[in-house]
Amino acid sequence: SARLIQNIKDLREVRLILHMEWGHILWGLCLMLTLSYLFAMVVAESISDWLYDSGGVDGPLRETMEKYFDNFPRTFITILLASAHGILWGDIFDLLEHVNWWL
Repeated sequence: SARLIQNIKDLREVRLILHMEWGHILWGLCLMLTLSYLFAMVVAESISDWLYDSGGVDGPLRETMEKYFDNFPRTFITILLASAHGILWGDIFDLLEHVNWWL
């Protein structure tokens, strides 16, 4: 009977979670995606200009830049991963420091 009471309490908590307001969470997610998208556009433009202007840059730096910032979708995913702690911001900052001092 104690197990049944515990299951009922657990179901009540699940019901409360399902009925809570999701609007705030969705607006926060939209804001995060929008800001990440805008920042990814600035970063992708700066990286592409840097790769074009410094055509002689080869080696591990160029390979690492292309790994994280090869095209816009990859840049956007890199920014999202850094925002969600999937990639360390320090690693991304170290790469962007070579491109532009204000990034």
